[in-house]
Amino acid sequence: MPNVHIVLDSADGRGAYNDFLTQNPGQNILQGQIKDVAVSEILFPYDIPNVLDGYNLFNLISSGPSPANIDFTVTIIPGFYTGTELRVAINAGIAAGGAANPGLPLVPADCPSILYSTTDNRFTWVDATTPAYVGTWQLIPIYNPPHPGIGVYNPATFKNLLSIMGCAEPFTTDPLDQNFIIADGSPEMGAAPLTFTQFIDIVSTKLSRYQNMRDGSSAEGNTSTRRTDLLARLYIANDTSTFAADPPGSRPFVINRQFKNQRVFAWTTDGSVDSIDIRLYDDFGQPLATEWTPRPFYITLHAYQNTPEESASNLGYHM
Repeated sequence: MPNVHIVLDSADGRGAYNDFLTQNPGQNILQGQIKDVAVSEILFPYDIPNVLDGYNLFNLISSGPSPANIDFTVTIIPGFYTGTELRVAINAGIAAGGAANPGLPLVPADCPSILYSTTDNRFTWVDATTPAYVGTWQLIPIYNPPHPGIGVYNPATFKNLLSIMGCAEPFTTDPLDQNFIIADGSPEMGAAPLTFTQFIDIVSTKLSRYQNMRDGSSAEGNTSTRRTDLLARLYIANDTSTFAADPPGSRPFVINRQFKNQRVFAWTTDGSVDSIDIRLYDDFGQPLATEWTPRPFYITLHAYQNTPEESASNLGYHM
């Protein structure tokens, strides 16, 4: 059994929501003969919209009637969307972008559109119906962070609106030619994640300072997601797979995890816990993006004293 709890409140941290430090000036958070520190529980309000600023764009280009300059950006207002709501927003964005196209305003029939099926959770592209524009459209992802230009390019490290919709990887790894040809049913769309991130990596360098064995990861080809100081990987899906009308992450909700197999950090009896740093990363290995400060999240840690025979009175903590 644990001797004491350490209860962390992200609102008490100094720094950004996804990168902060908790400490009590002039005193330690926990002091005494500490043997191990374990993660017990996390209460995490998930307030991350599935469409965020910077991840809400894609381009449409057409080689239709000439002379014409048909190249416009589709912009979706950031927020929480179900698949059906996102379909409506995207089709409205395509219509607005086409109407505002410089030199040759377009009507909806001139442009591609998109369908969404609640049965298989998939989006489907539909080609333009105006004959002059059939088969002329290209879909260009806009990545955040922007792709690095000419050179080695790994789409797995870059998130965009189309990936949130379930769009398969581009046909090419050339960063200057990341495009899809739109036809009825093309490009191929897989099941839509409809959430900004499938999990949140919670990292603490200070709690891992005495670890001799490092964490591992199966993130092949993407070293940025190989966390070596992982406090917990917090999956968005819940423990019991309870059915919900909306996919997790398409609406705000609260994640509560009681860890059956606790993450235990080796400690040293000569060192007190003077501060705890917390950083949050998304499933692409990027710092978790937010457009505002979400509700605070909470982490409960268990601290174990050096030997069972030692009195719990040797331990103390301050928060």
